[in-house]
Amino acid sequence: MRTAEDIKGPWSEPYELASGSNYPQLYGSYIHPTSATGDNLYFLMSMWRPYNVFLMKAELADMGEY
Repeated sequence: MRTAEDIKGPWSEPYELASGSNYPQLYGSYIHPTSATGDNLYFLMSMWRPYNVFLMKAELADMGEY
């Protein structure tokens, strides 16, 4: 994930929310559209084997400066 005060940037350095080492065969993350505001970001994350979809939550207020 990257952050910016404006949609045109400048953008922050990447911030890893979930890694393949913690979630093997990770793919297809999608931001849940109702979490576009506030201090929490909800996103759907898929794993291939065994196939499953997870609803994940990132607390953006704890990210510090961007």
